[in-house]
Amino acid sequence: FIPNAGSPVDYNGKDVNGKIALVSRGVIALVDKVKEAQKHGAVAVIIANNVPGEGFIPTYLGAGYGMIPAFSVSQEQGSVMQSKLGTSPTYSFDSMTKETIEGNKLASFSSRGPARITYDIKPEVTAPGVSVFSTVPSYMHGADQLGKYEYAYDNLSGTSMATPNVAGVAALMLQANPNLTPAEIKETLMNTADPLNGDYSVFESGAGQVDPYEAMHSKTRIEVLDETKGTLDKKGNLKIVKDLTGALAFGVFAPGGNNISDQRSLTIYNNSNQAKTYDVTVSYQKDRRDSLDAEDNGVMIVTDKSIKVGANSKKKSTVGITVPKSAALGIYEGFVTFTNHDNPEETFQVPFGIKTVEEGMNPVTMSPQAFTQVFDTAYSGQLIYTNAMMSIRSHMRTLDVVLVDGKTGKDIGFVGTIDGLGMNENITYGIPKIFNGLYYKFTGDENQPIAYNQDLAKPGYYKLKIIGTNDAGRTFSQEAPFYFDNTAPKMTVNIPDVIEYKNGQTSVTITGSVYDKETEEMQKLGMNFNQGSTKVFYQDQLGGRAISVPVNSDGTFSVTVPTNPTRAMLLSFFAMDA
Repeated sequence: FIPNAGSPVDYNGKDVNGKIALVSRGVIALVDKVKEAQKHGAVAVIIANNVPGEGFIPTYLGAGYGMIPAFSVSQEQGSVMQSKLGTSPTYSFDSMTKETIEGNKLASFSSRGPARITYDIKPEVTAPGVSVFSTVPSYMHGADQLGKYEYAYDNLSGTSMATPNVAGVAALMLQANPNLTPAEIKETLMNTADPLNGDYSVFESGAGQVDPYEAMHSKTRIEVLDETKGTLDKKGNLKIVKDLTGALAFGVFAPGGNNISDQRSLTIYNNSNQAKTYDVTVSYQKDRRDSLDAEDNGVMIVTDKSIKVGANSKKKSTVGITVPKSAALGIYEGFVTFTNHDNPEETFQVPFGIKTVEEGMNPVTMSPQAFTQVFDTAYSGQLIYTNAMMSIRSHMRTLDVVLVDGKTGKDIGFVGTIDGLGMNENITYGIPKIFNGLYYKFTGDENQPIAYNQDLAKPGYYKLKIIGTNDAGRTFSQEAPFYFDNTAPKMTVNIPDVIEYKNGQTSVTITGSVYDKETEEMQKLGMNFNQGSTKVFYQDQLGGRAISVPVNSDGTFSVTVPTNPTRAMLLSFFAMDA
């Protein structure tokens, strides 16, 4: 048995030459476990699952070029095998089974949506991308295989496998109809996709898994006319451009106590030689990545119940959504399905989704609430900046940081800008070193409102204001107080210059006090500090590390210092601001 993950260091002291290595799943890739066992002389590998109750590892462990055989056992089986090792048991492999893994499952590593900012439904479709048997360059199996293609294959996973699948289907569609546009190909792929096996959100699987046959032979196409923000205009504003797609992405709304309604225009194309009537149904999904129950919350999709389209014709329709002000904030999603009335097997689906949020930002806190700035060297552990802990309620494109006078509330300078594009709603983010005492003054000059050079803030009480700006240009702000203390505390140590201790004396007790004027002001401002917040240390300068000294709330302290029986000690005491 190889402990831990089966990495190189785990083989230290293990002899697996000519033996079967038992390795646990986890930490490193399965193929690396097999290669490492092979490198140490193992003739085969048994990989035990690390997920109780899952059974065999749901990954293909078939033969690969130059690889020793690999097999999978359940976590429970692996535990039994491990417990028997060292007792001279006899193992027999009288029967070997094949485990058939259920298909059409979303891979755990598959990227999920939605699209940031717009909350568009992404991905739009899914495709096979796990353990795909693919060609590889011949040199992938070693220099001796260069130019030899008998074994130039491998089982690979990822978008590098799923994307060629979709590209291949698109190529077949273009071969059948060279006049198709990219939008028409995407719409058809989405309309004819099949549902996956599992309860997935539309923001995980899009319209479903691509169905090559249906996409190739479909005579119906449903096109949603949407809009999105595209390139910048000459003034630097994002231009609205048309977006032809196969999904109803209603985006993000901040109801603010009001009812919400929105709609999209769609066109149904009947490219067959006979008229068709499509029955339209709506199915709502709940508990899919925290999606809410639309029916319980009164959220409704409003559209035609039936649409008749003539042969080789098209017809426009409208799909609307209403969200009452009483509805809980969150995600609502599902599908609008169009079924040929004369052939129920002929169905086409359009996913929909909407998110409602409370607009704005959550409260900000500073940690630490008091810090200092030094110009030469800092004591170990001394805090020379403050960090922010914050979260947003709704998307913010930018977050500007402004220094505010804590007593007057006046904005006095600009600190910097944070990119909000990477922030998700209601997730707490730590912004390290958000302020270190330096800022750019507001000049009051409209031609140059912010000073070019930085200034160091004077010691005192401040607030840091974070101003978020969303895509509509609306701003929201939160403030958090802190104290910038650049004055050293005063310390008194009640000892003479020299203390003599008797032979055999093991310790000396030293008392003193520390006082920091700024800490007293912090207390008056209601900040959670007292004189005991000041940190005091002593250190033997002839050898030894700094030792922390407990300080009482009034600033007094008493410490018992162990003596050194072999030499004199040179003690120094120092204090750091709260």
